[in-house]
Amino acid sequence: MSAARLLSLSERFRKAAPYYPLTIPGTMLFGLATALIGNAFADGNRYAFLLSVLILVILIVLAVLSRLQAAKLAVAQIDWDTSAPLFARRKEENHRVSIKGFKSLPFFRVHFILHGNLRAGRDAAFRYHREIPSDGATIVTGTRFPVSGVFHARGALAVKDVFGLTRGALAPRFDRSIIVRPAPLSDRQQPRVEAQRGDENKSRMKSSDVERYFMREYIPGDRHRDINWKASSRFSELFTRISPVTQEKTKIVTVHFRPYTSMATDSLRSVFFLDQCKSALLFFLRAIKQDHPDYQFAVYVGSDVRELSTGEDIEAFGAEIATAHYRNPRGEEITAPDDLHPGDVFIFTTAYDSGLSGFLTGVLPGARIRVYRVVIPRGTGKNGEAKRLILLSGTEAPLFCGRWVLRRDPLALNPGVGQAEGVVVEDEPMEVRLV
Repeated sequence: MSAARLLSLSERFRKAAPYYPLTIPGTMLFGLATALIGNAFADGNRYAFLLSVLILVILIVLAVLSRLQAAKLAVAQIDWDTSAPLFARRKEENHRVSIKGFKSLPFFRVHFILHGNLRAGRDAAFRYHREIPSDGATIVTGTRFPVSGVFHARGALAVKDVFGLTRGALAPRFDRSIIVRPAPLSDRQQPRVEAQRGDENKSRMKSSDVERYFMREYIPGDRHRDINWKASSRFSELFTRISPVTQEKTKIVTVHFRPYTSMATDSLRSVFFLDQCKSALLFFLRAIKQDHPDYQFAVYVGSDVRELSTGEDIEAFGAEIATAHYRNPRGEEITAPDDLHPGDVFIFTTAYDSGLSGFLTGVLPGARIRVYRVVIPRGTGKNGEAKRLILLSGTEAPLFCGRWVLRRDPLALNPGVGQAEGVVVEDEPMEVRLV
């Protein structure tokens, strides 16, 4: 059989599959009942014949009712709300499917079938398949993802009996690309910032300019002494002086995020290391912003800089780096003096960043550098201080991970970063396991 014909048959089967009325247990029971009828005729066993006929009748009735309800469900108003943010390593229950204009019969439930791929790296993906039953008008579609990335999801609905024998399925109705953000951390030590590079607006205004730009039209209720009679005499209306806004020094914290590796492919450990680095970076930004609302951030992702001024900017940046994967640093070396600030510099990276030591030697003299790095636990004994992450843990583990999770990781030791004045390295050991 030709490949084109096989592809055509596969496409026809895929389109017809939703209309098959039996589940896997129902199909097995149908086969058993059919075999019983054959044996009953051969042996003349009336009880076996009646039992098999009863089973077939029940299956047919349930299948017809499921199909009729599916036809009614197809014209109902259905909405899948995926606007709320999702975070890795946390059971989220803020995505919901609402159904209006439909109520299932007794002994039947509406199932939301959710499946898709979570893109977690360059060639790393997790495949999910879940069914969420509900007897109400709202279905909670919460799930748990092991790492951040983009979840390319497809959702469908089906009506099934409570015994799980028959179904009335609908064709997939939803296709979404949902960003899964890095896991929020809450058990880390509060980061400290001792000094920051400050940018100050040094422009000077003449007294006439101050008079011009810090006045407004008189409003009833303004104090009489605030009226600028000199300026008002030039026009036919009154003007009130207002206090100029004090221009304070803007404190900018410089941060470098380095998702770099010389590896051509991803491994399970490398994916988890980068995801933990993203979580630590976002924790750092949120904590500093909470303690110092006037601070701003210049975050370098490779050679691109992101200016983060508000908490909303930080959350938007969290969604952005959720899709960042490993890459080669070639062509992204930062050498411009304006980007290598002589003040405090914070670097977030992993043990796979073999170019870190070279980058540190290129930073301007006098800079105070603090490096956060996710590393391999040292030694072969018990790693009491190492954070342990297990992929197949919890009830929401992926159904199929792909062969890439079994790929051998070539990195055996943490690369050195050298010794330099003003450089402090904080290594966080992390152990990653499949089970």
